[in-house]
Formats: sequence, structure tokens, C-alpha cells
Amino acid sequence: DGQTGTAGMALSETLTVRLLTASGKPATGQTVTFAIAWGQGSVYLGTVAADAGGYARESWTLGTYTGVHRVDVRSITADGAVRTWVYFTATAKSDVPSALQAWSDAFQRGIQGQPLPQASSVKVVDRYGNACESVDVTFTADSGGGTSTSTAKTDARGIASTQWTLGVPLGRQGMVASAP
Repeated sequence: DGQTGTAGMALSETLTVRLLTASGKPATGQTVTFAIAWGQGSVYLGTVAADAGGYARESWTLGTYTGVHRVDVRSITADGAVRTWVYFTATAKSDVPSALQAWSDAFQRGIQGQPLPQASSVKVVDRYGNACESVDVTFTADSGGGTSTSTAKTDARGIASTQWTLGVPLGRQGMVASAP
């Protein structure tokens, strides 16, 4: 319980429960169902029988969004009701950066040699669109000159910003943002 993994990927440790009889002996062969409760994702088998030691194990692949996910472990009681006995939670973190998206107004007007009215910002996301935190983004003027801070780190929302000062030439100027 309480593992942290990457969105869309299998957790490193299997989920394990131990089933015991009322007398405390392993409930060999007893079946339980591992079911996704929150976060989409998937489990490998779904229904698992306890081994000779009473253990039932299952692999869990997290859903594709970040945050808390949950799997319930259920069984059928003697009267036929479904009962959740225990649950596991895991936190999904974003996958590796996959794309940069313009976040602030990408087409600002300004005065040559002066900072633009708004900071220039990009959002870094993984392949599922989740924000990537603590990624170094490099901002480089690529046409028309100008200056900006060389790098900025993304925040919890995946956003990195820089204040761009335009170059002296009149006309369209450009800046490129890049991340590993």
C-alpha cells in the first residue's frame, strides 16, 4: 500500500493480501477479486486464489492521470454479498516530458529593446497531458535578437516562465522554448 509510480505504468511491487480462516490457518484456494475503484488503470488477473500460505497477489498498472488511485480487494460472503475487505492506494506521478505547449499569449506586441508586457510561459506535459514538475526549460531568442533568462524550472502545474526583452530590430521576433 502507498506506492508511488508513473502514470500508465505497472507498480514495482505486487499487491499482496493474506487470507486466513477463523482459526488463523491459511485459507488455501479462497478467491478474492482485485478491482479498480479510483483512477482507471488495470489489474492483471482480477480474481486470484490464495496459495498454500494464504497469500493472493496481483499486479497493478496505474491509470494515465496523476494523483491517487485505488484498488479494492473484495470477496463474496457466505450470504452472497460482495464485501470489500481491504484496499490499496498508490500515487501516480507524471511520465517523462513529451511536449511543450504555449501557455501565455504567444503573439504579444511590445516596444523594441523593452520587456514584453507579459511573461512568456510554456507548459510541459507527459504523453498523457499530465503536468511535469521540476523540468528545466531553456528559452532562446531565435530571430530578432532580444534577451531572456536562459532557463526556468516548471512549477507544480508544469509551467515555466521567463521575461523576454525584445531586440532592437523592428518586426517579428521569435523565441524558442525547449526541454529535455
